[in-house]
Amino acid sequence: MTNNLYIPLTKRAAIQISGKDSKQFLQGLITNDINKVDDDKVIYALMLTPQGKFLYDFFIAHREGAYLLDCQKELLPQIIKKLSMYKLRSDVQIEDVSQKYEIAALLGDKVFEVMEGRENNVRQFCKGVAYIDPRNDKIFARSFIEIDNDYQSFKAFDFELGAFDDYEYARINACVPEGGVDLESGGAFPHDFGMDSLNAVDYNKGCYVGQEVTARVHHKGNVRKRLYVIESDEENKLLLGQEVTFEDEKIGTVFSAIKNIALAVLIQEKVEKNNFVCNVNDMKIKVRK
Repeated sequence: MTNNLYIPLTKRAAIQISGKDSKQFLQGLITNDINKVDDDKVIYALMLTPQGKFLYDFFIAHREGAYLLDCQKELLPQIIKKLSMYKLRSDVQIEDVSQKYEIAALLGDKVFEVMEGRENNVRQFCKGVAYIDPRNDKIFARSFIEIDNDYQSFKAFDFELGAFDDYEYARINACVPEGGVDLESGGAFPHDFGMDSLNAVDYNKGCYVGQEVTARVHHKGNVRKRLYVIESDEENKLLLGQEVTFEDEKIGTVFSAIKNIALAVLIQEKVEKNNFVCNVNDMKIKVRK
């Protein structure tokens, strides 16, 4: 049985942005620097509210003269409407291309062989684009795949169809949050989820919506909360939305969970004070450093 898997990410969708003003348009909206993106480089980026709260996350690739955005499928109409609101008179075309491209993840020992072992390498692959996930370049790759290809190129490299839970376990175990799951649109601050350590924020680029708050928090260094991986001795007992406590005081919340591990945003001082042990309901929980 192979441990090399391709996993369709059916909760993600694809948007194409083209036109002569598309680079400038995206640069004013996202937290990362669009100038990094070309046919050989993909970035991860966020779109924020003016108050610096998370709205959407994107993986942005460049293919055939246009930008491809991997985004949350559930919010696709809202995302397109929001992007269109900022377009004004710019020469920018925004198109839902989810009928052309699927989003998939690649896991396993062969990922870096397929991607030729180079950090953030982009490869024209399976009638689409495959690339090392910029959030964590040691765990998995990600791809935009043309729907009519039926993953034949993956199969040629001895990848087999995997389950979504395989991706979720790898993601949570690597302490990688997901937009729309861990970060609620309009309700979360990126710094609480360690987005700068996931290569989502460039503090040297020009202005974008929400930059002032994001830069102020970064430069003051006064982040009280942090994203952690937590572990239980029992499987399937950690659930999204549960309170994490220390000495009967709430110190955080559980987010994505699978088997005996979960992501949780916790108050750093409280976690360190109790030697990285806390509680969820009556369970003793270990917090990874």
